Amino acid sequence: MIGSLSVGRGRRRAGPCSTNRGADRSIGAVIRSEIDLAGALTTLRRELGIETLLLEGGAGINGSFLAAGLVDELNLVIAPALDGGTDAERIVAAGDGLKGKVTLSLLGCEQLAAGAVNLRYRVEAVG
Repeated sequence: MIGSLSVGRGRRRAGPCSTNRGADRSIGAVIRSEIDLAGALTTLRRELGIETLLLEGGAGINGSFLAAGLVDELNLVIAPALDGGTDAERIVAAGDGLKGKVTLSLLGCEQLAAGAVNLRYRVEAVG
């Protein structure tokens, strides 16, 4: 299973990062737990014109953005393969969990090559 998160209220992404000028930019960054994620997104918008980010991080960074209420879309690609190992990776890790903090609503489903399926969900913070 592969997950990607779209950060940016109500905007479609056109690449790794989309700007309001229509040009795509890729930004690599290390996000530490003490960073103000909402503030960082505000800075990206103000200083670089970035309106939408495609977040392809690990479980920790995905969980941090979700827990902060900064994600508006979740894409999951389900591949026809099973792992089942005890070291299998999660796509979200969020301290005390996300139960009761976010809701997911199915936006669409697309069949991909080799039997994979892409599931798109709207993410909404609860409360």
